[in-house]
Amino acid sequence: MPQASYPDIIDNLALFSGLGHAEKTELLRDGRMYHYKRGEYLFHHGDPIQYFYIICSGTVQLLRANRDGDHVTTDLVIPGKTICKDEIFHHHSNYHQVSALAVDEVVAVQFAAGWLKK
Repeated sequence: MPQASYPDIIDNLALFSGLGHAEKTELLRDGRMYHYKRGEYLFHHGDPIQYFYIICSGTVQLLRANRDGDHVTTDLVIPGKTICKDEIFHHHSNYHQVSALAVDEVVAVQFAAGWLKK
């Protein structure tokens, strides 16, 4: 089965269902599609927030270590959802408060943090 292209993936996301093709193209021209293998981290707790992510396929587990050093899942992010939007837009923090782990193969569109403020 051929792998979907970046525009195909974006066209099928509910997040952008109200936009026309030209609007999507303009809005997303600065994004880059990344593939993460199962078990690969998108980022780690404490890293500077540099990117905003849209999950196109797969599932991302957001986790954080508790006082005992065990990792606790704080959220599961599925296709069409975003990671880091609120932190960037609302200036909650300059650093990730969780780690993001690919539960399975993940395709995500990554944007530089400044993109959200355009």
